[in-house]
Amino acid sequence: MQKCDLYRHWEKFCQKIAENELEIHNPSVVKYLVYKSKCIEFPVKVKISDEIYKRKEYLTVIKDIKNSLERGRGLSMYLSKRAKKLKSDGMFNDFGILHLHLNKMIGNNIIDIAKDSGTTLQVYYHKGVVYVFNFGRHGKGAYTNINDVQKLYDVFPNSLKSRILNLKEKRSSNLNNISSEDRYKLRQLNISTTTEIKDVNSFAISLAPAMFDSLKDDNLTAFKLQNNLNESFIKLQNFLYKRGHTNVKLSFDLNTKDLKIVNPRNNSLIYSINNDDLINELIY
Repeated sequence: MQKCDLYRHWEKFCQKIAENELEIHNPSVVKYLVYKSKCIEFPVKVKISDEIYKRKEYLTVIKDIKNSLERGRGLSMYLSKRAKKLKSDGMFNDFGILHLHLNKMIGNNIIDIAKDSGTTLQVYYHKGVVYVFNFGRHGKGAYTNINDVQKLYDVFPNSLKSRILNLKEKRSSNLNNISSEDRYKLRQLNISTTTEIKDVNSFAISLAPAMFDSLKDDNLTAFKLQNNLNESFIKLQNFLYKRGHTNVKLSFDLNTKDLKIVNPRNNSLIYSINNDDLINELIY
């Protein structure tokens, strides 16, 4: 894929933003885009399972998370340190499930009030809605457990509708899922697999992975993201060219995350793009 000039300049800008925001060296732009998709930094509806409210010790954090999502502030405060280092997340790639830390701002510090118990909160995003459905845990097998996907379906079946590959005609007592240990090994090889769950009538449902690969720069998901970005910037270049802007200058604001296109003759603003808005529009 031949990258247009605006796209190449934007990649450098986005990389600087990622370095500034996450304090990591030489970040992958594609992996940063995936991290931002986990943040969900735009207003959404929130649906919470009744079971969640039974854990009264975490109600204040649940309320904070709900408010943050509804107001478009997102989930960055509740994501793991691994996520902020742009590490691969097999649970997210396979299941589409995010595990959140039950963090609370106390003074100037962020404290995980469930750290001692290893409890996490599991959520799932689909078409403008975040589903808060389960308490998970840290430790071996915590992120490969098919029962977590089954629970999501049992509580919020519509959340998984777009990932259904087929509904088997016969009821199945044994689902064709690989073991938790084998799933983990496949993830180490950057392989995501299908998942089978049961509907209310015990028919087996096969679900596609939430992402078809963990994000290497040469995989299908990365290519689609890059291609969509390139097309967006080509359209913008053509838009500017048709209006006589054949020579432009770019400036970057790391604080506001704005990419500004200006007239080099008088430094007047021609076009401005907010990076977070661009990413949210691209991913969702």
